Amino acid sequence: MTPKKHVIPLQLILKKTLGGTKNESAQAVVKTSDCGYAILGHAQSMDGDITNKSHESFDY
Repeated sequence: MTPKKHVIPLQLILKKTLGGTKNESAQAVVKTSDCGYAILGHAQSMDGDITNKSHESFDY
């Protein structure tokens, strides 16, 4: 007899999109000291969530 496996479905806790009308790319996810997470990456947009940018080159 094979034991039954209990599958617990994952629940989405937070969904947020960041960036603007150009390209954004996540490069790494790191755990922070307060047990949260930070997503690091590149941003090309100059609109949307991105502010105080003077050109469309990729930067962090």
